[in-house]
Amino acid sequence: LKIPAIVATLGTLGLYRGIMLLWTGGKWIEGLPAELKQLSAPLLLGVSAIGWLTIILVAFMAWLLAKTAFGRSFYATGDNLQGARQLGVRTEAIRIVAFSLNGCMAALTGIVFASQIGFIPNQTGTGLEMKAIAA
Repeated sequence: LKIPAIVATLGTLGLYRGIMLLWTGGKWIEGLPAELKQLSAPLLLGVSAIGWLTIILVAFMAWLLAKTAFGRSFYATGDNLQGARQLGVRTEAIRIVAFSLNGCMAALTGIVFASQIGFIPNQTGTGLEMKAIAA
């Protein structure tokens, strides 16, 4: 669509938040499965299953970004989009992967949050978008 990422992000935020409020009737989501809560229970060396998954994902992503051509292309695209294009980097594909990975990490964060507290308040994260933009 060739719109700035921040505009797309804030637009979809409003859309998804509205859908969630309509779907839940503005109520908290309670009664989550016990298996979800188990994801936060200590498993090995005092770290939960979701904690180990996070550690593995962070280690893999650190390796991927530091040691592969994809990582160099990823950094080049984020640092200087026009320069990366001139070097032959497929910037559109890299940007799609970057936003997809970001969405997956956000989903994982939501799963961790829900598994730790056992319910989902309907206003979770409200106001955090401005902090993320400022960062």
